[in-house]
Amino acid sequence: MNKLSLLISILFLNNLYANDSVVNAAGGNYELLDSKNQNVQMVSEIIRIDLYDTHYEMNIDFHFFNFGETIELQVGFPEYVVGPMSDTNIRDFETTINNERVEVEIVEKLDNTPEHFYWSRVKLWYVKNVIFEANKYTVSKVSYKADYAGHGWYSAVFYLYGTGSTWKDNIGQMTVEITNHTDYWLKEISFFQEYTLMRKNNETIVIQLNDISADINDRFFISFSGYYPAFDSPWYPISEKYWRLRDEIITEEELVLLNNEQLRILRNSIYAYHGYEFRSADLQTFFNGQKWYRINNNFTENMFFENEKIRLSSKHVSRNLIYDRSLSYFPQNFISLFFFPE
Repeated sequence: MNKLSLLISILFLNNLYANDSVVNAAGGNYELLDSKNQNVQMVSEIIRIDLYDTHYEMNIDFHFFNFGETIELQVGFPEYVVGPMSDTNIRDFETTINNERVEVEIVEKLDNTPEHFYWSRVKLWYVKNVIFEANKYTVSKVSYKADYAGHGWYSAVFYLYGTGSTWKDNIGQMTVEITNHTDYWLKEISFFQEYTLMRKNNETIVIQLNDISADINDRFFISFSGYYPAFDSPWYPISEKYWRLRDEIITEEELVLLNNEQLRILRNSIYAYHGYEFRSADLQTFFNGQKWYRINNNFTENMFFENEKIRLSSKHVSRNLIYDRSLSYFPQNFISLFFFPE
């Protein structure tokens, strides 16, 4: 469980400031534009995010249930911006209601709807009318492509989910599936809500939230460092004075964000830092490309620091090893089994 910082609410890419840098933010949830409805609840959302080298793709399923009589409501997707920049790179936007494609009206200003986003403003509304039949589910699907945001040194996907608070009660459930089709190293996922995080397979992680009480401005983001590994940093390059795996223990949550290939590199980076010469050609090539790597002919595992030993014994770091993956923990006498590279 952990706290994060952004999830379901808008559908379009704009600008936000974080870490003293401009951030392009996109994403979204339906907002009820008239007033908070007492009969129609957003029961669940399934958000599928596919990360590619130059852009990401969103496919979102919204499930509503109408506890009252049949009603037609106006809903909208706000395109919000922060600061002087206002262009959006959202493209190929499509939406359906109960599997029937519908068009949206683009509206620059809605008189009855406040521009209520924290340090931001609504640039455009993408508006449609939806009939919610009595005592039935209504399913809306949304898809689009967008460019990555800037987030300090990193890139990110932003998604505003707080506008889901305009429906009846809390948002029932959110599922976020993030599939990484790149070699990028995911760094952080941040929500305002409590969540559970698990890895579905080598490419996909799943975030689950339940009974979400959201403020209108609540967002989440996913950040990644491109090709900077989890043990390296653009702020503090590896050196004799700084070595992340010596100075701190990478959290289990951060390790879950890494695929098997990245975990293999991370695990072997502990050996590389102490000068181990690898038998595997791909690892030797990778570490030869690191400025800090030097072969030490006197290498021994006795050089390992305590934090490095702890990290090598982690069930997540060892996820793709040959040992029993069903174990929920590794007893202390298992640790020596993991003191081998490659």
